[in-house]
Amino acid sequence: LFLCPAARYSLRMIKSLRTYLVSLRSALPVTCFVAGSAVLLLLPWTIQAATPSLNGQWRGMLVAASYEPVEFIFNLQQIDDNPVRYQATLDIPAQFRANLPAASVSVNNGNIMIRLPDMQAEYYGSLIFSDDGSQVVAIDGDWSQSGEYVPLRLQPTL
Repeated sequence: LFLCPAARYSLRMIKSLRTYLVSLRSALPVTCFVAGSAVLLLLPWTIQAATPSLNGQWRGMLVAASYEPVEFIFNLQQIDDNPVRYQATLDIPAQFRANLPAASVSVNNGNIMIRLPDMQAEYYGSLIFSDDGSQVVAIDGDWSQSGEYVPLRLQPTL
């Protein structure tokens, strides 16, 4: 198939745009039509609204092997009212540890990752939404430290 340079450029731009949109939301189907020099993108109307705020305290009990359960409290604070930018600290009352800073917090496609390199630890979780999708009611995830993964479900403190 022979395409003129303008058409090849348009197709490259469509592929780049589709790749970008898919990276933003992996489940986002994008349909492209090229008619002459016009490009039409059809996006579904079911794109999920911005993630509800995760501001506040999130508590969970870490139960590892034969050890006593340990309460973990993540304190999440949104940065500049941006729905995907957060800072976090961790409190572990049983170990008398408070305000352990997270190096980074990543919220993307209904998932969260909190990195605590000073503890050589990370938390990976999936956001659980209410039936109407207006709020996050829990975070189901895993605490990873020293190569071990332990389930940790977090719930907001009311």
